[in-house]
Amino acid sequence: MFQNRRFPTLSIFAGSMIFLITASTLNAQTITMPGADNFALPTAQGCSSQIAGAKPKIYIANFLVTYGKKTMGRLIADNIAFRFESDDRFELISRKTIDKEMSSLFKKKLKAEEYLNLAVSLAAEHQADCVIFGKIGKTGGKISFLVRMASVATGENKIKVDEDVDRKEASAFFERTGDSLVAYFNAAPVAVTPVAETPKRDSSKATLMFWGGYNIFFTDSSSQRFIDIMQTIPSSTSELGGISGGADLWIRLTQGVDLGFGIAYLSIWKYKFSYVSGGNTLGYDVNVRYLPITAQIRFISAVGLYLAAGAGYYTSLADENLTVNGAKVTATNSASSFGVNGSVGWQIKLGSTATMDLGAKFWYPLENGGGYSLTPFAGFGFRF
Repeated sequence: MFQNRRFPTLSIFAGSMIFLITASTLNAQTITMPGADNFALPTAQGCSSQIAGAKPKIYIANFLVTYGKKTMGRLIADNIAFRFESDDRFELISRKTIDKEMSSLFKKKLKAEEYLNLAVSLAAEHQADCVIFGKIGKTGGKISFLVRMASVATGENKIKVDEDVDRKEASAFFERTGDSLVAYFNAAPVAVTPVAETPKRDSSKATLMFWGGYNIFFTDSSSQRFIDIMQTIPSSTSELGGISGGADLWIRLTQGVDLGFGIAYLSIWKYKFSYVSGGNTLGYDVNVRYLPITAQIRFISAVGLYLAAGAGYYTSLADENLTVNGAKVTATNSASSFGVNGSVGWQIKLGSTATMDLGAKFWYPLENGGGYSLTPFAGFGFRF
């Protein structure tokens, strides 16, 4: 009877390897260094930042590893020692000698206070000016680091670092910490400033987001004429748009740029009527929706505001039901085309892995669409 090429044809009615390997064996433990701020033993020159041509004597102790592989403490100390060895301003006590002194002592479980006294005593025996020591544990999913550089003469802490870092950042953390220990020593008087933590970037590589909203369908002129004609039938009801939803997978390409893949269900048009004449009852209803599969590029700011654009394959489906005196005939018709899409929104972080999105999506099939859609939505995502 009525046919419109913009919709699917209505056929019934119409047409760093070290840390990553060893850190996983650590258990959570609170790091507290007893007496770290108040010990004093006889020693040589002191641990002043104003070296003025003198060579400070540095003792770098094997670190205390709680409930983990003890070899990790030696490897970390070697890493810090490497920073000092490349600078000829320092006299570094041989790490081979230190490891020989300490390795046998680590065969038993040392308390923090025992470890501290041991490290300082050994440093004093070597007449060191500065002693570097520390502890490594685990807090939740992160590695806990305590690092100290102290004057052997006075017991005063010159450098104090207490941080919880992700496993992937452990190697970079010790490179940064080693550099800060070396940078403490200056030829001219300077104010000692705390070691600043490098701002951490989001380490997640992808986000899976599920969304829902209400699709608003805007007809083109041809589709609107067809719908107007259908609405002239007595006892008919017509509804454009409706509840819609979908899912998007976003993969990080680089900082601020994501590649996305999505699938959606969009309500487009619902229509029905019931007519009684001459003892016969005629009923008809149709439900039209889109099923787009898309690929898109998203640009997202540091505060979570984003703009995305893409293209994809749109499938239009129309379910029709015709009822005559209780006898029902059902058919589903489809059409497809390529189309474009886009979105604007705001991604709000909810803790370390969850997100909430608020925004609007735009949809436009290039053929067989009958118009375009705008879908305000809210979504929840998981970063991984």
